[in-house]
Amino acid sequence: MLIQEEQPFYMQRCLQLALLGLGRTRTNPMVGCVIVRENRIIAEGYHSGFGLPHAEADALSKVKDPALLSECTMYVNLEPCCHQGKTPPCTDAIIQSGIKRVVVAMEDPFPAVAGEGIRMLRRAGIDVTCGLLDMEARQLNRRFITYHSEKRPFVVLKWAQSADGFTGSTEKEIRISSSDSLELTHSWRSEEHGILIGSQTALTDNPSLNVRHWNGPEPVRILFDPNGRCSSVSHLTLFDGKSRTLVLTADSEASYPNAEVISLNGGSKPVHAITTALHESGIASILVEGGSRLHSLFLNEGIWDECRIITNPIRLGGECKAPGWPSGEMHCMQSGEDVVHFIRKIA
Repeated sequence: MLIQEEQPFYMQRCLQLALLGLGRTRTNPMVGCVIVRENRIIAEGYHSGFGLPHAEADALSKVKDPALLSECTMYVNLEPCCHQGKTPPCTDAIIQSGIKRVVVAMEDPFPAVAGEGIRMLRRAGIDVTCGLLDMEARQLNRRFITYHSEKRPFVVLKWAQSADGFTGSTEKEIRISSSDSLELTHSWRSEEHGILIGSQTALTDNPSLNVRHWNGPEPVRILFDPNGRCSSVSHLTLFDGKSRTLVLTADSEASYPNAEVISLNGGSKPVHAITTALHESGIASILVEGGSRLHSLFLNEGIWDECRIITNPIRLGGECKAPGWPSGEMHCMQSGEDVVHFIRKIA
């Protein structure tokens, strides 16, 4: 049984704080921290961006009277790090602070930590409890966990379709979703590390793949162009040099201005090759925006984590049939005149 002070409320607050770093901490996890004395929060912090202070250090820096820390409990939604990275180990700061109790939601899957942070705290005489709101913590940091445990980016498939199940035209760009859904889509772009499209979408729509209808960080632009169709097509906005752009291709002769080219081996599992290459390039999560053939590749290989489908009441007909919906845990919401279905893959 949890003792009185280990109320889920404090860990819920950690999760709320951690979420403030969404899209900004990649490839680090989102972490929040609160420090409690006599059932009152006396300081809180969160990891606000890659290379910036971690949540534990941020919270400790806000304690007005450090002499009180020996009477405090620290709550943090992820095991404190114990290695030197962009910032010093959080375990050292916690031990030096004099805190006697730490409550952790889940262990860190990162190999340099993986339980060692908890062991270090315990060896220093600190009472450590692990597992409070474990499932909620895993859901929050699902991108980080997938990146380290499965050695690939977390994959979100997104498309918009008409009521009769079509996504548009191969000849020209057709906007299906409402203005509300456009804003929602751009918020999704800011949350993921990269945004991936195929060559047909690049040639037909010439998208910018940036964040315009939302305030948030820009994703890495990623083009899957296995046959080099977009090679030397210099007018494509993807190659304007305004943000980092990766091109995945099996064409050894292809060249792309203002882009990093990643060579892919041909084979029967192109998505496995894509996600392996992106993992090696440090891309923690991707939003796959299209087109339908690319979505179908991911679905057929079973490499996806979430699917977000925007359905508009218009009827299109035509040749661009939307992919079949995968099975999984589903819920939906209204977005203007659209209905958005969220499908989460069941492990």
